[in-house]
Amino acid sequence: MADGFVVSGTTVTDVRIPFIRLMLFCLKLVFAAIPALVLLGVILWLAGHAMMTWFPWLVKLQILIRVP
Repeated sequence: MADGFVVSGTTVTDVRIPFIRLMLFCLKLVFAAIPALVLLGVILWLAGHAMMTWFPWLVKLQILIRVP
């Protein structure tokens, strides 16, 4: 007994999910991750820009990539 609850051991031995449903679920995860990655990129870019603006002495090296 732990904190008033009875703890019993349970083991999952098999999960039956049809392949098509599992594949569709994984595709939904991929499509849901795209906006999250874009938002994360924007947040990191803004944070980096703010750090360069407010604390310019912290920037030791800036890599500039130019395409002719």
